[in-house]
Amino acid sequence: MTALTALAMFESPAAEAYAEVRRRLMNGVYWLQAPSGMFVTAFPPARALGSQLYYPGEALAAIARDYEEQPQQRAVEAFNTAYGYYSALFRAAPAPPFVAWHTQAFARMALRTKRPDYTEFVFGMTDWLVARQYDASNCRWPELYGGVEGYVPARVGVATASYLEGFTDALVLARRVGDQERAARYEQAVRLAARFVMQLQVRPVEAYYARSRPDTVWGIRTSPSDNRLRIDHCQHALMALMKTRQVLFAEAG
Repeated sequence: MTALTALAMFESPAAEAYAEVRRRLMNGVYWLQAPSGMFVTAFPPARALGSQLYYPGEALAAIARDYEEQPQQRAVEAFNTAYGYYSALFRAAPAPPFVAWHTQAFARMALRTKRPDYTEFVFGMTDWLVARQYDASNCRWPELYGGVEGYVPARVGVATASYLEGFTDALVLARRVGDQERAARYEQAVRLAARFVMQLQVRPVEAYYARSRPDTVWGIRTSPSDNRLRIDHCQHALMALMKTRQVLFAEAG
């Protein structure tokens, strides 16, 4: 959560007001990285550490944003050591949530450092995840097109919004390095995933059963068959759709 808090402060309209707090938060994020490149996912004296699938990618996303704000060697070194550890972890046990965050982090850093190994890492992760996306070739139900299968076969849901966030960054990177084949494939993945995520939004006509319509309408449901709402699901969906608009329609204003 430290990394996510720092990311929110970077993007705040009052970012300067949080500069000192953000600096301390980022010092904590850097401090959590072990010499191996692995990120310890909780501050001592906590004994139970969180998953390596989520939190290290979030930490690296914050470091990449920190580097954009002020390029510095410690960010470069953090990514250098993290790359060796986490690229090996992905090869050994690929997982969708791992890809969602690490793609965003390494794509942003690849754009600025021009590291071809970072670029290939992003493309490898994205290719693997795009292959898990439903379309007319592998799914008989059109309402599921664009969804990305996570851990449970034939089940797709709002986690697709997180994957869409990574797809948009991979698309920007593919365009920047001139990989036209991947750019076309990733753009199609972005369009399909955005379609699926928008389909999860609760419309007024669908909220007849809700006890509180104002708290339900326009929220993002968990899946086409699960109407539960969570604030983090809505946040990921909004971020993903904002990024989608930027990469697909920026020239149109």
